[in-house]
Amino acid sequence: MTEELMNELKKDYSYLMEVPNRGLCGISPMLYTVGIVYGMDETSYEGRYCYETAIEAVIALHQWDGAGDPPGNWIVNKSRRNYDRWNPNRK
Repeated sequence: MTEELMNELKKDYSYLMEVPNRGLCGISPMLYTVGIVYGMDETSYEGRYCYETAIEAVIALHQWDGAGDPPGNWIVNKSRRNYDRWNPNRK
C-alpha cells in the first residue's frame, strides 16, 4: 500500500488499519449506519459490516482479529461474495 493511496483513502475512511485475513479496513459513514469496510484496494472493497453508531463500529474494528465476523452488535454484512447476511445474534 503506497502512501499516496493511503492519503487518498483517508479522504473517505477513518481508522484505517490492516486486519489479519481481511486486508485493509476502515470506518465509513453510510446513509443510516456506519460501516466497517474490509478488503479495500485501489478501486473497491470486498464488503462491509454495518453498525448503528460510529463508536460501536470503531470499537469492533479495533477488537477484530479477522477471524469470523467482527465483535459487537452489527446489523448486516454486505459483501460482493453473497447477498446481505443479517446478524443472527443481533439484540
